[in-house]
Amino acid sequence: MRRGIDNRARPARSTTRVGRDAESLAALYLQLVGFELLARNLRDGPREIDLIVRDEQWLVVVEVRSRGGATFGRPEDSVRREKRRQLLRAGRDYWWRHSDHRRALRFDLVAIALEPEGLVLRHRPHFLDPQSALEPASLR
Repeated sequence: MRRGIDNRARPARSTTRVGRDAESLAALYLQLVGFELLARNLRDGPREIDLIVRDEQWLVVVEVRSRGGATFGRPEDSVRREKRRQLLRAGRDYWWRHSDHRRALRFDLVAIALEPEGLVLRHRPHFLDPQSALEPASLR
């Protein structure tokens, strides 16, 4: 090895770091399209809400999912039943405790994927129905 050049492989970014970067990108996108960011990484016991945003009409609980490639499927397909249950419960609790109740509650998903054409961000409004038992709105 020549002096001053490090030939060792760089460690991969941790999934925590990748997740935080994805949340930052999602927050920036949502602000650019007109939402006000209220909270990030809000914890309530075992439940976590990635982002909470609002506009004139909606208080929105946002789940952010990311994938580095197609190996493990699309990011939006990774929200399992238990996670949906936790999101619904945490979002409803937040709405009851912190909202003025003038805005309706909505659950969105922001999926960020590294695809052959580059970084792709997909925003899926109404990903979960707040009145629903658990199924994503698009599956009913």
